Amino acid sequence: MLKKILRFSPSILLTIVGSYSIFFDSWAKFYVPTMHPVFADLRSITTTSECYSNNPSWTFNSESCDTWGRQFNYPIVWLKIFSTLGLTEQHTFGLGFSFFLLLALSLLYWNSQIISQNFLIWQPIFLSAIYISPPILLLAERGNTDALIFAFTTLVVFITSGRATFLNLIAFACLAYLKIFVISALVTNLFQKIDLKKIVFSISLIFLIIWHLRQDLVYIRSFTSYSFWTSFGINVIPMGLGNILNFELSNLQNFSLGLILLFFTLIFLLKINQRYYFKIYSMQFKSSKKYNSVVLYAGILITVFFLGTSYDYRLVFIVPILQLISSNFGSVFRNETLGVLILTMMYLSRLGIFAIIGDILFLFIVSHLILFLYFAIFPRLTIRYIAKRIQKLFIK
Repeated sequence: MLKKILRFSPSILLTIVGSYSIFFDSWAKFYVPTMHPVFADLRSITTTSECYSNNPSWTFNSESCDTWGRQFNYPIVWLKIFSTLGLTEQHTFGLGFSFFLLLALSLLYWNSQIISQNFLIWQPIFLSAIYISPPILLLAERGNTDALIFAFTTLVVFITSGRATFLNLIAFACLAYLKIFVISALVTNLFQKIDLKKIVFSISLIFLIIWHLRQDLVYIRSFTSYSFWTSFGINVIPMGLGNILNFELSNLQNFSLGLILLFFTLIFLLKINQRYYFKIYSMQFKSSKKYNSVVLYAGILITVFFLGTSYDYRLVFIVPILQLISSNFGSVFRNETLGVLILTMMYLSRLGIFAIIGDILFLFIVSHLILFLYFAIFPRLTIRYIAKRIQKLFIK
């Protein structure tokens, strides 16, 4: 019994801390910035849903109904769902607590996947620190819809074991329609086994989603806060350096510099870990169902990184990647190093100007995942291999 309690102590701790903070408004004790009334992000939807129900001519440009005067920056489908179900501001607390319970339940599932029955004592301690880190607690405090998306993504993975089925693709398409960053799941799933029908079906879903959300996405982008303090991803390190050195660049310049940093980070990691990356395809880990979910969530995190306008909420999608730290995939030292980097990033991600260190760590983690994904999916598609193939063509 004690061993089971220790194994699931991360989920138990999260449930206790989260519930206590919700009912006793104690978020500040865990270094989580608090907005009142509670569940501020969810409240933006419930208040706007009320306006949407009362005003059929509502548009994104209508006067804000939000308690803090923020413009609505979600796909309009959220308002249609909430208004159809009659969910208004008075339901915010109940919905917010339900979001937290779904988040806790989905993290309980990943707890069972990351920490096996024969665990080492450091693993539940490490995962407990992740589960009550500021980004995950902030996700619960705001009642952000990313908690719901993460929970349903986990449910799809649980039902299908991450396999690329038509049901799987339809489910991820529905989630991508609610939050566009999930769209990468429609791509990464296809590389488990090349299937022409599924490829055509997946590409069709992607085009359908983007076409249908084309207008919403323009408003969402324009109404989303975009600064070093509210964002992370490919643009943020140049923005942070601009804050420190007192200069300001355009969005395009920040993106370009971020892309250059990503390129050099990829080269650096490939240089020092070349043998590891080239062995990925032949590792036994590929035969495990954990491989499917790691590839899936790696794709989602990479998409979040390139979008670059997300707050810390989406760092919860890094939790399934932690399956690597308890696997036999790679050396123990390498797995533990990855775990330490993730843990450090979770606690530095918004710690004043030190947040830039968290952003740099996130750059290295995403670069690692890009290389992991590349060599897992295209193990033979290297520059050397392509050069040999071209050479053979000319010789013939």
